[in-house]
Amino acid sequence: MEIHEDLMSWAHPWRGGPVPADLAPRTVPAKHTVLKDFEAALAAPDSEPAYVAAVRADEPSPMRAAALQALAEAAAAKKLPVASFVDAWVAEHGHAFAAAAVMERLEMQAHAPARGSKPTRIRRVAEPFRHRTDRFLAGRLRELLTAADDTAYAETVAAVAPYRGRGPQHMIAAAYLLPAETDWVGESLSGWIGDEGLRLWQWASVLTEPDLALAREALGRPVLDRGALSTLFVALGHRTVPLIGDALEESRRWGWEREEAYAVLGRVRTDEAFTLLLGQFDAGNARPAVAAAARLDPGRAARLLPMVARGDEHPADVGRDLLRAHLNAHPDLDVPDEVRELAGVVPRMPETGPVPALELPAKPAAAPWLHIAELPQIRLRDSGTAWSREVAAGLVALLAASEKAPHPELVRLRELSDRASLALFGRELFEAWRRADEPSEQGWVLKAQAWIGDGETVRRLVPPIDGSWPRLNFHRAAAGLWVLAEMDTEDALRALHRLSLRGSSKGVRGRAEGMVEQVARRLGLDGEQLADRLVPRFEERVFDYGPRRFVLGFDESLSPFVTDEAGRVRKSLPAPNAKDDADLAAVARKRLTALKKELRAVASDQLHRLERAMVLQRSWTAAEFTERLAGHPLMVHLVRRLVWTTGTAEFRVAEDGTLAGVTDALFVLPPDASVAIAHPVLIPATLDAWGEIFADYAILQPFRQLGRPVAALTAEERAGTELPRFTGTTTTTGALLGLTRTGWERCRPEDGGWEPRLLRRLPDRHVLEMELDPGIPVGRTEGAQTQVVRSVGLRGPRPLGEVLDAVTASEVLTGLAGLS
Repeated sequence: MEIHEDLMSWAHPWRGGPVPADLAPRTVPAKHTVLKDFEAALAAPDSEPAYVAAVRADEPSPMRAAALQALAEAAAAKKLPVASFVDAWVAEHGHAFAAAAVMERLEMQAHAPARGSKPTRIRRVAEPFRHRTDRFLAGRLRELLTAADDTAYAETVAAVAPYRGRGPQHMIAAAYLLPAETDWVGESLSGWIGDEGLRLWQWASVLTEPDLALAREALGRPVLDRGALSTLFVALGHRTVPLIGDALEESRRWGWEREEAYAVLGRVRTDEAFTLLLGQFDAGNARPAVAAAARLDPGRAARLLPMVARGDEHPADVGRDLLRAHLNAHPDLDVPDEVRELAGVVPRMPETGPVPALELPAKPAAAPWLHIAELPQIRLRDSGTAWSREVAAGLVALLAASEKAPHPELVRLRELSDRASLALFGRELFEAWRRADEPSEQGWVLKAQAWIGDGETVRRLVPPIDGSWPRLNFHRAAAGLWVLAEMDTEDALRALHRLSLRGSSKGVRGRAEGMVEQVARRLGLDGEQLADRLVPRFEERVFDYGPRRFVLGFDESLSPFVTDEAGRVRKSLPAPNAKDDADLAAVARKRLTALKKELRAVASDQLHRLERAMVLQRSWTAAEFTERLAGHPLMVHLVRRLVWTTGTAEFRVAEDGTLAGVTDALFVLPPDASVAIAHPVLIPATLDAWGEIFADYAILQPFRQLGRPVAALTAEERAGTELPRFTGTTTTTGALLGLTRTGWERCRPEDGGWEPRLLRRLPDRHVLEMELDPGIPVGRTEGAQTQVVRSVGLRGPRPLGEVLDAVTASEVLTGLAGLS
């Protein structure tokens, strides 16, 4: 049976088994054993008398050696070379002496008030194995015993035997040090005694079938430690694989423990191990091990990877990416065409030579997960050839050197390359980085998407930016938003704007909003003008089935439909029939599904923007209105269902695209007019007439405009700074949180984590405050359901009548009235 060299190096060595690579003697620096530094501990009344006597005796003994090591470790300012003490003990006194010292050390504990200070006491502890030091000492001695001669080994067995009677911890330690003593191992497997470290020693002592049966009965699952698992595999072979599977079934295992098991499985060259590893593919931290295992046995991987590449869910997308990378790296593998189609492998092209006089960075980009051969070819522009792998490696180096701006040589190479294949190369590089658990050392991979990405890159970036990254690493989410801003394409800016409105967290929304404003300033626009330009037009409306074609349309609520060539309207695309091209039909149906999802998000965003525009009294120039609203193939469906105003007259957009006034007569929009959505509080004279017109034409409004409740300040309120009509209003936390969707904000938490007020920011830096009792508890909005409004008023001396215009006053008053 072939055993991977990593498993041999990870395994805990034993006499007659794998020999460790490093048996060279190690020395203990003299500064760690200065006796005068330990005087305070030796003089302490609560120090163990036997240890004090052993140290002061100044004669070699295992107890003295162990005590000096414990004191030295407590006094060390930096990490102590623990294992070197064992080398010194063996060199000076032999293996048996060293083994006895390790056993003595199990129950010693030295204490120092701070790292690098002198120890103050040394005690005998009731529960041994309180620290990892014992593992390093015992592990090093087990390594050195592999090279001990028969006499030294026999002496070590004799020296350790008396310690076995001190308790189960010493019995387990003895079996770990000398696993060839099978009787000792059997006795040590009497059950788990509560310490995970000792349990590791128990599993690392199992070298035979009988002991394995005892361990499974007494201990249950094995420890998910690469050293212990490798020991089991080296000693017992493939029988270890089901054990690992049983352990992974326990969902309580920590991520780092599971990674230990994945690392071992990835180096066991059997179908069973690879299949078990693929069964963990949904867990992101298993994917680097799957990729490593695939490189070890390309044929097996090509045969089994399709298991995780089929389906429509996210893990299947990652599986197809991994399968495609594998087939890119091994183009000569004999795999069925359907597997290549499943992976989306692009047919390879002949390679061309290097770029003339291309100046690459002095330091090439390198990472354990980065394999240029697994990335797709980059085609030359207007050519049937692709760059060589050497050029691809140079491109990666240029990307690594382009964190803030594209390297001049990258710009040159980009101009010579086919942009679609270059973007695909970048996406595959990005996905490989993600499969490797996104190492921060190669964070440049994310930023590189700004220089070579495309629309599909944007679609790959948005889910982590708005999903896992804000929770796990907000700096990475911020870097992703920076990439969208730097890409400077409509797809990227549209995604950035959507995140500013609909981001899953306040941090993402705020950072995206700031970046949208920066881009807008760069273009000489404000944020809303930029947003107008980013509304997608959905101009690719034809869905091709081969013999049949269907065209996309929208109804008044922006719900999509398709029409066939006979003009029949369908809610969705039909199933392909025998005459249709099945591949084209599958692509068309998948594209429509994605388009529907995007359209739902766009419709929601634009409804929100238009209602906000009415509330904030935003206006458009006549040219902007005509081009960006009435002339937009999507927005016009919303525009037709609203009443618009120039400030002196109102109008609507008719079905045929003409403008009509309140009498339904033709309306001509002056070229210098300023156009806004008419708030009902501003059109009291014509409000009823407009309501009748919309009812006659059966026009359903996208949000409450003509039927919107309105209110006004009283004369008393206009002259003052308070709104006393709401004092004492009883409401709920939920109703208050609902106000945050209409312009109100929660204040910063104060004492005890409570938010005692809501704020509404007004023009000219004025702020309206609502004082609450008891307030909103941070993170516990289900508590304190009943709230009382103590007051609503303006900060500062200016009266409400001077600060609130009629529209803002109406929105504030109707919103507050809704609390009760």
